[in-house]
Amino acid sequence: MCEANLAGSFEGAARLLRSVGGLELSAKRVQLITERIGQKLVEERDEATERFFEAAGERSAAPGARLMVITADGGRLQTRQPDGSVIWREDKVGAVYEAFGAPERSDDEYQGPKPIARSVVATLEPWESLGDHLSALADRRG
Repeated sequence: MCEANLAGSFEGAARLLRSVGGLELSAKRVQLITERIGQKLVEERDEATERFFEAAGERSAAPGARLMVITADGGRLQTRQPDGSVIWREDKVGAVYEAFGAPERSDDEYQGPKPIARSVVATLEPWESLGDHLSALADRRG
């Protein structure tokens, strides 16, 4: 259902779920379920980040990935407030992935390391929070 929201709206997601999966759900039901899942994912992310910092002195020096890429960026988006008004907010998105190194060659345009598996975290919280979440995610990824 969360993936169906890539259709661009809850209405679009409901149509997609109906046409592909035969599910008869209203746009409001799709919204409520998606928001509940999103809140659960936020809670799990925050708990994992908290555990990471609580265990800071207890981590072993186990070998990690040969090449771990950590990247972050931000943008602007409009958010609807409880009173119906809309305000601009800054979203922050980061990714962590293990990768195969790609050697630079003078005859090719550099494409960067090729990801093996990527994990993504996003927040509307301050940048420091994104850094905390990325640190915890990178630690879990090795």
